[in-house]
Amino acid sequence: MIQHPCAHLLRVIKHPLFPIVITTVLLKLILWTFINNDVSRFTTNDSQNYLLASQTFADTYSNSVKDQLSLLIAPGFPFLLMVLQVFFGISTISLILSLIPIFVAVILYPLFQTYFPKFALIAASFILFEPVLFFESYYILTDTFFLLLVAVSIRILVSLQKSPNLLLATVLGFIVSFACLNRSIVLYLPFAAFAYLVAFQRKFIKRLVPVLLVFVTICGAWILRNIHVYDVPVVSSVQYKNLINSEVAGMRALELRQSYAEVIQAEGKLSTEMLRDDATPREEYQYAQKRFIEVLKESPEFFILNHLRGAAGILFGNGSGTISNALTGSPPWVTNTIIAISTAISTSSGLLFLLSLLYALYRRLEIGDWILFIVYFLLVSGGAVAYSRFRIPVIPLMVLIFFTSLKYAKDIKNVNS
Repeated sequence: MIQHPCAHLLRVIKHPLFPIVITTVLLKLILWTFINNDVSRFTTNDSQNYLLASQTFADTYSNSVKDQLSLLIAPGFPFLLMVLQVFFGISTISLILSLIPIFVAVILYPLFQTYFPKFALIAASFILFEPVLFFESYYILTDTFFLLLVAVSIRILVSLQKSPNLLLATVLGFIVSFACLNRSIVLYLPFAAFAYLVAFQRKFIKRLVPVLLVFVTICGAWILRNIHVYDVPVVSSVQYKNLINSEVAGMRALELRQSYAEVIQAEGKLSTEMLRDDATPREEYQYAQKRFIEVLKESPEFFILNHLRGAAGILFGNGSGTISNALTGSPPWVTNTIIAISTAISTSSGLLFLLSLLYALYRRLEIGDWILFIVYFLLVSGGAVAYSRFRIPVIPLMVLIFFTSLKYAKDIKNVNS
């Protein structure tokens, strides 16, 4: 029997998540009215590069391209911006991106109800009101869209765990490929996941082979394109630029006990001496690799410390710079209060997550498989340049692990009491 549309609408309105979503939308709209007339409050230098690449998409990503913008920025996010700019202005795109966490909460809510029904509403609310995500989501950057891709991937992975589905696995392959063409840190994740399956979950290997095949085909084609055009086997030049900016500078700063700014300036001088002014991407790539290996051999312990420090910055960063920028012109007490709240939430959620992570490992919880993904993102994203913004894509995983551990601990307590 076909239900009347009003009946469906009534069910939506009665859903416990509905008032929270409406509140979020209203708050997002209110903040947007304050920032939408000032482009600097929702864009950065990276944003300008993304917008430039999107506005000249065909020329930027043609094989005959002479500048290096298409090497710096993979085509995933610029393609999305190109499509959105057909219909919307830049400030409206900022608003659209800011609403993505709502879709993430709605997508993951059924999963929360399955794993921890009593905490599902709290988990969804955390995604909607987590301060760093709330304010960072306005920026025209890859992070919030990447978060959406992570959420959809989680839902599909859960379905594939239950039963094999070739179509879903293929779709997941496209999503992971698109994620990689948004954020190059995804490049090694499918291979790490496949190695994990070989070691611990062999029964799921066949279900995820299509994911790997699609991923290798699409991302491999892009890497081959960069080899053909620039003679470098990378998704983005960020990969080798970060060898200097994040890895080398971070390790050297720890080793020499100097500020990051001092070390990055010294590394810049050194690279200027070692490279010609018109150095090719290939020469920059080779120099970055050589310099990284050189510093790593000298002090491998600082490589570990650099990534642990970066992971701490991701987990505990309070987003004060972003919040201050968004609230420019507000009374200082308002800005300071929100930063204090963000600091308290970031610190407590980071600590609680680490405790729940250890608990999940100790109890070998079903959700433990997700630990691979969150450790990967924390460590690969970590480094001298990591900060609170990098937490955005791992928030759903933090929520899943924390509340699953909490439910399990509560169930054990009830059994023992």
